[in-house]
Amino acid sequence: MKMLRVGGLLLAAALAAYLPDLARAQSGYPQNGATYTPTMLLPATTISATGTTEAILQNINSVNIRLTGSPSGLVATVEGAVERAPATQTWTALSIRPVGIGAGGSRSSITATGLYAVDTTGFASIRLNVSALSSGSAVLTMSGSAGDRAVLTRPARTAVYTASVAALSPAASATDYITVTGAVGKVITITDVRCTAISTAAATGRVDAVKRSTANSGGTSAAMTAVPLDANDIAAAATALSYTANPTTGTLVGIVGSTHITSVTAATTALTPLPATFSWPFPTGPRLRAATDVFAINGGGASYTSGFAANCTVTWVEE
Repeated sequence: MKMLRVGGLLLAAALAAYLPDLARAQSGYPQNGATYTPTMLLPATTISATGTTEAILQNINSVNIRLTGSPSGLVATVEGAVERAPATQTWTALSIRPVGIGAGGSRSSITATGLYAVDTTGFASIRLNVSALSSGSAVLTMSGSAGDRAVLTRPARTAVYTASVAALSPAASATDYITVTGAVGKVITITDVRCTAISTAAATGRVDAVKRSTANSGGTSAAMTAVPLDANDIAAAATALSYTANPTTGTLVGIVGSTHITSVTAATTALTPLPATFSWPFPTGPRLRAATDVFAINGGGASYTSGFAANCTVTWVEE
C-alpha cells in the first residue's frame, strides 16, 4: 500500500486499521467477542426399536449425528426432505461420512455407533430411519451448523400446538379429566388452559392444574387432536387426552394453579360462563421433559353439578 502524507498523518496506517473493521461490520457478524457454537437440533434421544426420528433444519447446511450405546444388528439411513410439513414431505437418502481418524469414506447406511457428518444443503428436514435393530438401544443426538461458517448461538426453534375438547362431562369425584403427557427428546411447556361450561343449573366448581412425575393409567379417555399453529411444523410429540371416567393417577409433583369455573344453564343468554383460566408466559409454564411427565386439569375430587359439560383448550410449546 502506498503511504500518502496529508497534514502530517500517514493515511496508510489509518486505513490499515480501519478497513478490517469496516469489512467485519459489513459482513453482519457481531463484534465484541461473540461466541459461535453448533445448533442443537435433537437432544439425547433413546432409540430402542425400528422407526424414524426427525429434526427440523433452519439455515443448517451440515449436520453431525452421534450414536452411543450398545445396539446390536443396527441398520439405519439418514434422509432429507426439502419440505417441513409432514403431509408434503418426500424423503431422499443422504450420503453419510464417518468422522475421525481412519473412519473411512462416505457410506449409505449406519451399522455402528460413532460420529457421522451429513451435508444437508437445501433440505428443511432430516431424519434417522432405523430399519433394523436386533437388541439393545442407542442414544441419538443431532447438531448442525451453517456449513463451513459457525453460527451464532440462538434459541432452538419452537413449535406451538393447541388441543380442544367440547361438551366434556368429567366423572363424579373428578380427578384428572384433561392431561398432556411429555415425550422422549422434547421439552414441552404448557402456556395456556381455558375452560367454560354449561350445566342444568348454574354452579361453581373447583379446577386445579397439577404436575405428575409418572403417567396415569386406566380410566376412560379419548385423544384430543393436537393442531400445529404453523403448517410447516411436524406432528406434536406430546399426547393430550380427555377423561370421562377417572384414571388411576400418577405420582403428584404438586398443584401449579387452582381456580374455579362457573357454569350457566344452556338456555341462559343474559349470563356469560365464568371460565377457568391458567396462563404462563413462555417459557415460565409447567415443563414436561420425559415421557412420564404429565400436566393435568383436575377436579380436586369434587363432583360437578348435574348436566355439567365443559369446553376446554390447552396450548403448549415444543422444543
